[in-house]
Amino acid sequence: MWLNDCCLSEKNGERCRLHVMLTSIASYILTIVGIILMYIWYAPDPSCLLNIFFITWTLVLLQLMTSISIHPSINAGFLAPGLMGLYLAFLCWCAIRSEPSGTFCNRKAEASTRTDWLTIISLVIALLTIVIATFSTGIDSQCFQFCRPKKQAENGVPYGYGFFHFVFATGAM
Repeated sequence: MWLNDCCLSEKNGERCRLHVMLTSIASYILTIVGIILMYIWYAPDPSCLLNIFFITWTLVLLQLMTSISIHPSINAGFLAPGLMGLYLAFLCWCAIRSEPSGTFCNRKAEASTRTDWLTIISLVIALLTIVIATFSTGIDSQCFQFCRPKKQAENGVPYGYGFFHFVFATGAM
């Protein structure tokens, strides 16, 4: 891909490393701030057990993804778990925010009346996530094959059209 070629080159390697590091740090900071705000806004009382469970589980998953990512045999870095943690915090916030406004645990329900914008933003993020996952899985379709890989034609596309559309259709369901 063009991004790998750009970032892995000798000329741009240091600059890309700085961007990856800053993006990782920013995503972790935003995730932790989001989790703290969810505890403040949606778990004001110990009786809000379901909200506390979901927020705590999001924090546990962030820690688990980070621990697995920095394990020596994986050695994937901090960018992927940071971005996934940000996405998990967003999903947790959307789920907790959808609680009925009459409940005691949802302090932000009275102040928020703009659910249309949240729905549009959620739709755009979901579509972008599906498209990115589909393209990355469609290109790396050999990970699902257990037989010896065939040689690819010189000027052929790096993915199968049928597999791409299958992954896109299942991702959209």
